[in-house]
Order: sequence, then C-alpha cells, then structure tokens
Amino acid sequence: LTFHPSRSSGQQMRGYVGAIFGRIAERENLIVVYPDGVEGHFNDCRRMASYSARTLNIDDVGFAKAIVGQLVKDRKANSYEVYAVGYSNGAQMALRLAMETRNFLKGLIAISANLPARENMDCQLAVGTTRSLVFVEGTEDPVNPYGGGQVMLFGFGNRGSVLSAQGTAEWFASARELVASESTSLKERDGIVASQQDWSSPSGRVRLVTVKG
Repeated sequence: LTFHPSRSSGQQMRGYVGAIFGRIAERENLIVVYPDGVEGHFNDCRRMASYSARTLNIDDVGFAKAIVGQLVKDRKANSYEVYAVGYSNGAQMALRLAMETRNFLKGLIAISANLPARENMDCQLAVGTTRSLVFVEGTEDPVNPYGGGQVMLFGFGNRGSVLSAQGTAEWFASARELVASESTSLKERDGIVASQQDWSSPSGRVRLVTVKG
C-alpha cells in the first residue's frame, strides 16, 4: 500500500516511485497499490488537520483493509504480508494503520512524517503489531520539522505539533522494549549524506534514516 502526500493522488505517487517499486514488485512477486485519498488527503491522526478527509472522518483504515481483502479474493494476495509506504500525509496514514490495527501491517516506511504530539493525537496511541518500522527524515524538511514542532504546509494551514524524528523512533522502540545500536553513516550516493540508527530485538525493529538537508 503506497500512500501519497497531501494535495496529491495515487497516480502522482506512482510517478514518484513507480519505476523503483515496479522492479521490486517483479523481483519479489509483490502487488503494489496506489490508493487515492478523498480530495487529495488521507484521514490521519493529527487533530489539527482541517482537510475534508479529517472533517468528514473518512474511514481510511477500513478503506485500506477493503483493498487488501479484495486483493486476497481476486489475486490470492497474502494477508499476512502487507506493507505500507507513505510520504508526508501518506506516511501519517501508514502510522495510523500501525497504531490502530492488529495483525494487519507487517512493516511500514514513513517518509517525512513524525508522530503527532500528544495534544495533536486524535487516534488511539497504541504500539500495535507492526514488526518493522522505518522512518526517513530530512534535517531541513520545511514542512515536517526534524526536531519536532508545528507542521505548516507552506502557509496553507497548520497541521499541529509533532514529535521530533528521534522522539518518534524512540517512542515505538521503547514501547517494544527494543535495544538501540550506535548511529552509523551510510555510503554517500548522488551527493546525499545520510545516517541510520536501529533499535531491535526478536520482537521487531525500528530504523531511523536521517538525511542531511
């Protein structure tokens, strides 16, 4: 399940990552789905968000489950091997699935999305059963602040406060009693400088990938 960012669509998200995901899908025998959010948004957990998916309380958790159910029926998909990838609002949607469902997501990758702060959290704050969570965050992200704080969409509205990238990863790691490793630098590629930190145990894994800039 590949969730697009705010004011976007599944088709646009496919344009961003479709070539890469297509190769992975062919190699790993995966089905990649690009859902459309209502009027360009998904109903994530941020209380302060004011787009229609939130104000109308669209059941996007039910939507995701229905997609998987249909694929199990029509394509013999494996309901025990469901993963979510999301960018920004789409990543917040993936986090909602991780917190509010049991035995649904096996893993997720959240790009440019930190966990909503407690006063901005409008979902049940539960650790869930998702075993592997990867967060990819930029230190100078102009929308999702790496160090935490207000999420502002270039003057088009306040989405409320979020935790820091480190605080987000640590919350999930602490809830699972995972053990932290030292942060390591990743090989520079195409001018991108990044590092990663892992928390792991037999019960799961959390990884924070920090991109400089």
